[in-house]
Amino acid sequence: MLFRSISSSLGVALAGPMDEPARVRLTKPCDKPTPGGCIIHVSLEGTITADTPQKLLAVLNDEMRRISAPVVPYLNIASPGGDVNAAMQIGDLLRKTTASVVSSGPCHSACVFVAVGGVERNLSGVGVHRPFFAQTQAKNFADADQRYKKMMTAVRAYLLEMNISDDLLRVMIAVPPGEMQVLSSLEAKRMGINGLDPAWDEYMTAREARTYGLTSAELRKRRSEEHTSELQSH
Repeated sequence: MLFRSISSSLGVALAGPMDEPARVRLTKPCDKPTPGGCIIHVSLEGTITADTPQKLLAVLNDEMRRISAPVVPYLNIASPGGDVNAAMQIGDLLRKTTASVVSSGPCHSACVFVAVGGVERNLSGVGVHRPFFAQTQAKNFADADQRYKKMMTAVRAYLLEMNISDDLLRVMIAVPPGEMQVLSSLEAKRMGINGLDPAWDEYMTAREARTYGLTSAELRKRRSEEHTSELQSH
């Protein structure tokens, strides 16, 4: 199954001023198809809704049919948030296609769950708060408590699957739904939102090391020595 199925009642992280449903567009098609995949540029702008994953999948499928080869998305996203479940489904799809994700902002609320699906991420304007339910489905406190725990278990499992530390979740939980904490670039990097996914870094390092006849450890040592030499020369 391509998309995870958590619960249609997982909740909606409500949107800010951009309340239009997300538009997903192919902005730069594949130029030179290769057996390993072809980079395509895609934009996602607006509020993430339940049908946004299918919109993205349709764009990718259309391009794959056209070129008869896999595609590797380079996603430019600007979103105030939206449906958490849909955002995690998009993140799953991005991870399966080893996508890169960029944003000049905003990338608020549920948008962050989309972004961390990329194996390479460079975002600005990242804002977080606690996920919450948009609908008043809880009949009593016990029901609300059970639903909340189920939601947070799903969110924690997703972030773990995307190799994101609990630091991000702790910050999210501390910010009430009616507020937004915008992260600095340093905070976003420290929490693992920006930069390379650790597993992707391991894969790419190993692949490069093999071209030099080195181990990953030897290549990392060489990089460190080159970096130290550059710092000393300035």
